[in-house]
Order: sequence, then C-alpha cells, then structure tokens
Amino acid sequence: MSVRKRRIWTGSVLALMSPLAVAHTGSATTADFLSGILHPLTGIDHVLVMLVAGLFIGRHAGQRAGLWLAGFAAVFILAM
Repeated sequence: MSVRKRRIWTGSVLALMSPLAVAHTGSATTADFLSGILHPLTGIDHVLVMLVAGLFIGRHAGQRAGLWLAGFAAVFILAM
C-alpha cells in the first residue's frame, strides 16, 4: 500500500472514530461567559490539542508556520 493511500485510510478511520470521543459531558456547574472563555485554556483536552498542533506545525510548516498557527487558532475559536 502506498504512503498516500495509507494516509487517506488512516485519516478516514480517525474521522469516523471522532464521534466516539465525547469530551464535554455537560457536567459543568457553571455556564457563564467567563467559564466559556477560560475552558480552552484550562481543559486538558484543549491544551493537549494546542500543544500537539504547535509541535506539528513547527516541525512541518517551515516558512509558513505563522500562517498555519493563525489558521489553527481561527478554527479553534470558531469551533467553540
């Protein structure tokens, strides 16, 4: 199997598995604006995603690392 086909296969499997990962169970006692803003900075799941994305972008993006980081941050904010 070629590298390209393996990447497509792996990405497809991971995309299909993503609904199984439920990080937000609704068990939070507060739902005000401040807790919503602070959650991405204090939730370990968000911190790990930001760390891994930063490491990946730093390793593979080269000269366009700033553009990739800005795009990641924009998508991250829109997904909140």
